[in-house]
Amino acid sequence: MRNKSISFRFSIFLTVIFTLIMAVFAIIATSITITRTSDQLNAKLENYLRISTVGLEAPLWNFDHGIIEGYLDSLMLDQSIVYVGVKANDGTIINRIHPTVDGLSFERLSSLDDYTTTFSDVLKDGDKIGRIEMAVSRATLREQIQTNVTAIVVLTLFLLATIAVTSVLISRRYISRPLSNLQQSASAIGSGNLQTEIDIKGDDEIGSLARAFDSMRNSIRHLVGELKQSNEKLENANQTLEERVDQRTKEVMVTQQKLIDAIESTSEGFAFFDSNDRLVLHNAQYETLLYSDTDVRIEPGMSFEEILRLGAESGLILDDFGDFEAFVAKRLEQHRNPGPPFLQRRKDDFWIQISERKTSDGGTVAVFSNVSELKNREADLTEKTETLEHLSNQLAKYLSPQIYESIFRGGQEVMVTSSRKKLTVFFSDIEGFTETAEQMESEELTNLLNSYLTEMSKIAMEFGGTIDKYIGDAILIFFGDPETRGVEQDAIACVNMAIAMSKRMEKLRQDWQKAGILRPLNIRIGIHTDYCTVGNFGSERRMDYTIIGRGVNTASRLETSAEPGAILISYATYAQISDHIPCISRGQVEVKGIHHPIDVYEVAIDHSEVELATIASTHPTGIPKADITHLTENERKKFKVILQDMLARLNTD
Repeated sequence: MRNKSISFRFSIFLTVIFTLIMAVFAIIATSITITRTSDQLNAKLENYLRISTVGLEAPLWNFDHGIIEGYLDSLMLDQSIVYVGVKANDGTIINRIHPTVDGLSFERLSSLDDYTTTFSDVLKDGDKIGRIEMAVSRATLREQIQTNVTAIVVLTLFLLATIAVTSVLISRRYISRPLSNLQQSASAIGSGNLQTEIDIKGDDEIGSLARAFDSMRNSIRHLVGELKQSNEKLENANQTLEERVDQRTKEVMVTQQKLIDAIESTSEGFAFFDSNDRLVLHNAQYETLLYSDTDVRIEPGMSFEEILRLGAESGLILDDFGDFEAFVAKRLEQHRNPGPPFLQRRKDDFWIQISERKTSDGGTVAVFSNVSELKNREADLTEKTETLEHLSNQLAKYLSPQIYESIFRGGQEVMVTSSRKKLTVFFSDIEGFTETAEQMESEELTNLLNSYLTEMSKIAMEFGGTIDKYIGDAILIFFGDPETRGVEQDAIACVNMAIAMSKRMEKLRQDWQKAGILRPLNIRIGIHTDYCTVGNFGSERRMDYTIIGRGVNTASRLETSAEPGAILISYATYAQISDHIPCISRGQVEVKGIHHPIDVYEVAIDHSEVELATIASTHPTGIPKADITHLTENERKKFKVILQDMLARLNTD
């Protein structure tokens, strides 16, 4: 126990901390000592060389060997120097060698690690007259370093010992002894001796703890006295409580019997499991619903998992188990963390709805309802609904998507009725289709026509157009009913749709050429914006949702007047789209059924058409100089039409 005391641990802690600090100090001091000693040795050698080059300048110049030898003997008085020599330019060598390195040359000493060598040239008026060489033994350096390191280590150990003894004495005086006294007092009070005195001297934390402990002892003494008085009152109250418990138990038994009678009278299965998932209470309907016509018997005390496995293993539960243990784990998770009611399929098309709830004490209440009749009706209703959806999807193919959605959302009554609306009407057909059709087999013709109508219908639905009808290769589409985005936006959408169809025809022509149709097919498109009558026309038994009126006829006539591959629009449509889509004026045309000519415009499918029209209309004198080499074949034809139109107008004027 002694080595676990606070005093011991405090002393060890301080000793370890100061040991680390002193170790770092010793390492740093040793490193500094080595560096400083080495620097001193190098500085001494440099000083010797600097003085020697000056002192030997005159003797070497005058070849005074006696002075040189005397100078070398004076240098050898330094015990760290083991070799010193002077070489004159005439080849004379004068040296002094320490007995410990006798027989070793300067070059040999330079190759050994135990010696430091250096040399310096002796100059006279800038010219070299000789060289002084010097070698120093590192043994002296190592002795100095060893002496300094030993002193540092001894000093470090002395300081550590002093700190360790001081920390032990301080911890015993101010920590260990007061805590030991407090511990003895606490042990005595713990054994029941509340009269034990506690030393409350000291103004530090331990003294405060002792005073708090003494105050607690006094409080305990006071509470013990009150407890004895309360114990007598408690014994009297306990007798009264036992009598009341007996009475309450009888009342609970009566209430429990009423609860059991109520549970048994319900038509639903009922079960209550405790917090350990053990069956506490259930009614007869629970066994009837879940385990009828089996030998399974449910008894209170059985676990929920045991009851579940009995039902699953006997084949009563028809869920697709896959992994049986995974099914059991999933059902246990549902039981322990109840959620919304769920259905469970049993044998013989028997379905039960399971509703589980947690009680405040962690138990689980489960109610089981027979929903087989509702489930079977739901299955019949689902089958009929799927049949109706299939039939509805089939019928939808005979209606425009907008009309179909409007009818099935209840936004439009299926009855003979109509209304006047301002619509943008689109009419198109394939130029030369009749001649091409006469040269094709019926199957090929059918495939060609269906592929064309399919592609055009996709584009129409993409832009929100209502497809009225197909008349052979002709298509009638209108914008503005049953949904509209405004007359202007409807017109813009219609013209953009026509442009997309024209561009799509370029790809279809390539596909048809690969299929053997050599004659290129182009579509002509007419668009007109006007008031039309739109709605259901026909009889109560057979009706058609369509549009009638002058606007339809005008669009049809514009389509007939259009050039192959062109989109011809009336001024009424042009007024709506002119700020958004570039067009080219085509003057006026006579339209059958209308007593006066109408202004028509051709939609520029690409910007090159606008550029050609601009050149032709604003720079007639520059036409022969215009660069038309970059134009495509189709653009050349259109340019030719523009020029012919201008020539015709000039002749007319």
